[in-house]
Amino acid sequence: MSANQLKRELDQAVDKEGIIFSLRGVPSIDLTARDTFADYFSVAALNNQKLIFTSMQPEVEKQFQQLWDKQVHRPIQHPTVAHALHALHQAY
Repeated sequence: MSANQLKRELDQAVDKEGIIFSLRGVPSIDLTARDTFADYFSVAALNNQKLIFTSMQPEVEKQFQQLWDKQVHRPIQHPTVAHALHALHQAY
């Protein structure tokens, strides 16, 4: 997915209560995509939006960890979408 497409998708999700990002097939992200996510994290924090990441490859996790270290409201991470959905079900 291009960074422009990613930005369009994130812009459409800004009013949602929460989002699950499954990154199972994503081996790495470039700086433009990382910056796009960094901008979105700020918007999501202002809206109290819950962000959940699943199935992250080690390299992608390292890149996101650098972003998350700067966040007050850090996204939640689960090994799989199934784990994330189970955790959400337990919370409600």
